[in-house]
Amino acid sequence: MNNFYTLNTLVGELRYKIFDKEVIDVVSFKKNQIDIILAQEDAGKLTFSASHPDTALFHDNRSSSPSKNKVSVFPQLKGKIISDIRLFSRLDRWVMLSFQSSELRLYLKLFGTAPNVWLADNDHILASFKKNSAWMDRPVSVLNLPEELEGEYELINKEPDEARLNSKSAVKEKILFIDKRFPRGLIRELKNIEVLDASEPADIVRTIEHWSHLLLHPNGACITQGGSLCLLPEQELNAPAKRSFSSVNDAVRTLFLERNRQNRIEPRKKELESRVQRKLKNAMQQLQHVQNAESREEQAAELEDMGHYLMSRPDPESLVKDDAIVISGWSSEMDGKKIHGKPGCSKIQWAQRLYQKAAGLRKEASLASGNEKRLNRQIKEYQKVIEELKGMEHPSEFEAWMKKNSERLMQAGLGSSSNKQETRPYRLIQMGSYEVWIGKNAKSNDEMLSSSHKEDIWMHARGSAGSHVIIRNQGRADWPQKPVLLEAAAVAAAHSKQAGSALVPVQMAKRKHIRKPKGAAPGMVVVTNERVEMVSPKKP
Repeated sequence: MNNFYTLNTLVGELRYKIFDKEVIDVVSFKKNQIDIILAQEDAGKLTFSASHPDTALFHDNRSSSPSKNKVSVFPQLKGKIISDIRLFSRLDRWVMLSFQSSELRLYLKLFGTAPNVWLADNDHILASFKKNSAWMDRPVSVLNLPEELEGEYELINKEPDEARLNSKSAVKEKILFIDKRFPRGLIRELKNIEVLDASEPADIVRTIEHWSHLLLHPNGACITQGGSLCLLPEQELNAPAKRSFSSVNDAVRTLFLERNRQNRIEPRKKELESRVQRKLKNAMQQLQHVQNAESREEQAAELEDMGHYLMSRPDPESLVKDDAIVISGWSSEMDGKKIHGKPGCSKIQWAQRLYQKAAGLRKEASLASGNEKRLNRQIKEYQKVIEELKGMEHPSEFEAWMKKNSERLMQAGLGSSSNKQETRPYRLIQMGSYEVWIGKNAKSNDEMLSSSHKEDIWMHARGSAGSHVIIRNQGRADWPQKPVLLEAAAVAAAHSKQAGSALVPVQMAKRKHIRKPKGAAPGMVVVTNERVEMVSPKKP
């Protein structure tokens, strides 16, 4: 958008649009962008983007001055009449604006990694758009402006070193050796570029001279399939243009706005792709775990067998001194295996622990068997979303797709985070000095569980669906007093399907004794070391 050939034609078009127009304000309402607002009706504004690598200059007659969130710059230009805009030199990409009855000059640097704008009066810099304090009151000479030249500048090196053109250098290097102003980004989209690379030096020079003439005297402009701005006729390209324009200014403006929009949307697209990939990975891991249900059944049977062995030993109530017992005389499959446990506990206690583990594994297996179809559906949906996202190349496609599929994404747990309200996944109430959380739904119950502390108290109406309730125990190892427990249990009962009963059994346990099995449905947990209290349902 800011190569020499583009600017050469662009300043001519801009001169026609802004000549003899009054400046009513110079503002910046976006980072690295400055707008010169013009007074006459439909005069529009002159926009300069000093954002590398998307440096651009164009006239926009469809935009007015923003009413807020703007910063005024260069107040000296208010009320000035533009007398000219031109390339300061044929040697580099500096654009200069001058004003009637004034020594003021506006210098725009449209190249390099630090594009900028300076306002100067005679030989001194009055202000700059970026890093103003570093430039103010310094001589114009510090800008290292090129020599100011008028008229045509010889761009073609018509007598280049033939040895260099016959070398194995890349075709790009050969083109730029002959014409260093040639648009670099356009080279890969030229027609028959491979043929040019193998041509004789004289033919290479003639071809580039032909292209340079077309670039200096374009009949319009276009945006290529690769997203570059091109002043060459479409027949010189290796693919049809995406869009064509009668003016260079319109092409620059369209491409700048498109890239600007792309830069805003691309992060959203990448963030969504990342979330889908994470969801897909998690679902596939859960599916693998679900498909291992048979092995969990085998593990549970083995643990129960170990428990039976311990219960069959003489004096099962006697304390075990070691941390392992070797099975002997039980069965050919089990003999020689070690049963591990805590020293100082009885064989009965060891056996009970093994039975609890076996029960947990069997419950996981039963839960997993019902989730395989659900996980397969999720995996198929995530893979489909990934494929659809890969096929989108234009911002408008992504925006339209997001709008059309918003409900679908929400159902898949992929709703845009920017559209979600920052709300708690639970209802919060106070019971004396304790904070109590009440789940809103099955998914909310899971989120609440993952956010709680291991010493918090978890509650749920036993044997029926309902909300999880958590008493925040402030990290203490002891339990809250019984009146607090009963009050919270009554709330858990009131938020269950047994809310209409006179008395409801409510199970409660420390959060550290609550486990979420892999692959389990939302809200489903495994509880150990629980207490049960019979309470009357009561809403807070």
